[in-house]
Amino acid sequence: SATSQELSEGTLGQGAVDATVPISLGEGTWRKYFDEDVQMQVLDLNGNVNVLQVTYTGNGGQPFAFGDLNFDGAIDALDWPTVRDNFNAALSDLSSVDNYYAGDLTEDGQVDLDDLLAFETLYDAENGAGSFARLVPEPSSWTLLLFGSLAFWRRKPNRRPL
Repeated sequence: SATSQELSEGTLGQGAVDATVPISLGEGTWRKYFDEDVQMQVLDLNGNVNVLQVTYTGNGGQPFAFGDLNFDGAIDALDWPTVRDNFNAALSDLSSVDNYYAGDLTEDGQVDLDDLLAFETLYDAENGAGSFARLVPEPSSWTLLLFGSLAFWRRKPNRRPL
């Protein structure tokens, strides 16, 4: 049976398990993730559980970096849209892996300001201090003043001459 938490297989028979023989978990069973936590256990004929080593062969044998949301090997501008586009999304019904795929870096079931700040920290660590600010520039004070003035001007009530 397979779920997002467990994949199990059973067989009856007698035979040795060769730990050097690769075993594929099947297409679509494993998903890219920064935390490789798959465990493999074999139950022998005596009822003993034996833990086998799992070796990852994808990504050149290297783990994916936390914050590399598109798994291209870098925390870069291509990862930012995941956090940005899912901002304020409630993800509580999803698995932790699905939450991460949506940009939930703080593992609290939502993509919010804490996730944006976490991404900014990871981005700057990867690309240099201030890199995120250059990626997502803040509006200039002149722009804010202009929009603020327009909003005030539009709210001014119509006055009739006396």
